[in-house]
Amino acid sequence: MIPYVIILSLSFLLTGLDFFRLRKKDNIWFFIAIIAILVLLSGLRPAGIDRDYAAYRTAYGYMQYLSWHDILGAYATYQLELGYVFLTKLFYSLGFSFGGFLFIYEFVLGTLLAFLIYKYSPYPFTTLCLYISLFYFLRNFTQIRFAFSAVLLLYGLFKFSEKKIIRGILFITLAGLLHNAAWIGLCVPLCYYTFYNRWLYIIFPPIGYIISFFHPIKIIFSLVGLPKQLTRYFHTTMNIGVGLMSYFFSYILLVLAVFHYQKLKELFGVKFEYLYISLALAVFIGLMFVDFPIMQRVSGALFTTSIFFVAYIIKMLTEREWYGYREVFAMGVVLIFLFYGFKLILISHILRPYF
Repeated sequence: MIPYVIILSLSFLLTGLDFFRLRKKDNIWFFIAIIAILVLLSGLRPAGIDRDYAAYRTAYGYMQYLSWHDILGAYATYQLELGYVFLTKLFYSLGFSFGGFLFIYEFVLGTLLAFLIYKYSPYPFTTLCLYISLFYFLRNFTQIRFAFSAVLLLYGLFKFSEKKIIRGILFITLAGLLHNAAWIGLCVPLCYYTFYNRWLYIIFPPIGYIISFFHPIKIIFSLVGLPKQLTRYFHTTMNIGVGLMSYFFSYILLVLAVFHYQKLKELFGVKFEYLYISLALAVFIGLMFVDFPIMQRVSGALFTTSIFFVAYIIKMLTEREWYGYREVFAMGVVLIFLFYGFKLILISHILRPYF
């Protein structure tokens, strides 16, 4: 587990660069270096590190039996979305081994993530550190379709916030083609343009938690049934406490944002509002379907916005000529949450020792 601890510790130490009075470009080589390490670690990993490697490798081998004409029906056969099947078929047809495909896949994913964070985060090292702790070890190693779709979803939301509607739709469509959970991203601009009130969204998560006591997914199952692809998740067990802890932390951030709303809006404009809606919906959906794994993926797709949301909150707290107790407290909270999330990954045995 030493490589995992080293990369997390290094990423946290580098967050200090966010708080020096330096321009972003002065630190760019450090940023590129840590992104490169992440790509190499996940892209060149050997078999047996994560639990899904064998399944993805087997699915990749099936591409020799799948014709281009049968791609549209591949979801029913392999339970893999159209976009991912198309990519694997393309790379297989070009003669790439699964290892080669995986490296290029992780390289493109890492590059897109780097551009996204560097462009939109006020504190890129903090945002990257959050991604590493909360998502990297889970998504880039076991949920590779979901990892890519979540990054594309973020691109789509930021494009919508810049009023680049066509690009926003395009990115979220690509995300949805890689993983069905990403289609939830289209709800965010819909909410923004139809009924946006910050006080309304702050009450959604408690309402979702109350609804969860009535087991809504069981009600839906009994009334209208569930698609075949979802019924296999119906009896899947999961650690509910982990999700509740994450959502509780996120709700505290939402409450903090409500009381500093005007300041955040002045600093970040519509981008902050989109992140606010996304995180509120993520917590609402996650709490309402806390015992149903597939809906946790839907929530998780929007929950990725938290890596920017936290950076925006910290930026707001540090908008002063000097650093004081507020900054120390903010970074302390982030540190605790980071290592708590990382600890959960380790104790859940999702990853095995790298060497």
